[in-house]
Amino acid sequence: MRSVKVSNRILLGLIAFGVSFFLSLITNRDFPKALVTGLITVPATYAGAIVVQIKQRKQKFFLQNEIRAISDERQNLEDDLYYLESSLNQLHGQIAESYNRREVINREVSTLGAYRYQLEEQGFILQTQLEVLERQKTELNESLLAATAEKQKIETSLNSLKTELKKLQEQVTDNQNQKTILEQEITNLKKQKRPLQSEVDNLQAQIQTLEAQRTALNQSLVSLKVELGQLQGQVSSLKLEYKQLKSWNLNSQKAQKGQSQAIPFIEIQKKQSSENLSAEWIALKTKLTNDDIQIIKAIVEQKNPGTTLKKIAETNITMPQLLIDAINEHAINTIGDFIIEPGSASIPPEIAEEHLTKVKKMLET
Repeated sequence: MRSVKVSNRILLGLIAFGVSFFLSLITNRDFPKALVTGLITVPATYAGAIVVQIKQRKQKFFLQNEIRAISDERQNLEDDLYYLESSLNQLHGQIAESYNRREVINREVSTLGAYRYQLEEQGFILQTQLEVLERQKTELNESLLAATAEKQKIETSLNSLKTELKKLQEQVTDNQNQKTILEQEITNLKKQKRPLQSEVDNLQAQIQTLEAQRTALNQSLVSLKVELGQLQGQVSSLKLEYKQLKSWNLNSQKAQKGQSQAIPFIEIQKKQSSENLSAEWIALKTKLTNDDIQIIKAIVEQKNPGTTLKKIAETNITMPQLLIDAINEHAINTIGDFIIEPGSASIPPEIAEEHLTKVKKMLET
């Protein structure tokens, strides 16, 4: 009998530990905490079992004193047993076994205390499980409250996100409208591109024509330079004759008394002609526009006048080379020679060296 009680206590401890450990592990998902909870439950279960055992001993002593009246109270005990078996059937489904063993219990009244002890132990276990379930219910309620608060936060965030989504949709609509307007403008620009392209083609054709004219003019300039060289040779011969005549004139003038310090009229006339512009240069200046004057001034005063020439050309919707060619054309028509050397991509345009003094004088007047 004692070994049975020891076995029952060990079984009770194992059941209490297993149930407590399993429920705590499911609830908290923490193995160490579940293990501690199971270990705490075992002595608590044994304490309850000892209390029940003490109570059972008292009941057993009371039963031993009233064993003589057990036959009279048999019906009451059967009713109590039926009630306990019904309760046990509701909790663990053991009522069928109790019904099967009812006749055995009736024949072995002496073992009734052991059955009642087992039933009370099982009731205590069920009570413990009920308390665990109550704690779980409390924890679930707390989790539900936390989940409700989190839900409210999520709903608030969702409302703000909906508001932002509405704003973004409005921005997308505005962007689409702007895109439509830009596409229409691009279409219009493409339509305008065709006549502009034809104008560009015409301008390119005109540029090619002007280039051909420029080539012809350059050829003419070469021939004129040859003629100029011949004229300069004739001028040199004339200057030589002039010097001879001047020396002869000076020798004749030395013979005259009181006129050794007089200035000849021809020298005064020569000095005045060197200080003033000739009629050809004055005519050239009258033919030049304000932009032409600015171009000549930039070439004279600046080391790299390309930027200034480009700005003036863009203002007149043309190219710097064409403006220089126009100035040289006026110069050829008036003074018989070009005054600007066009230069190249690496060499900036400059004033012809033989005309630099006259050009500066023209800019000053």
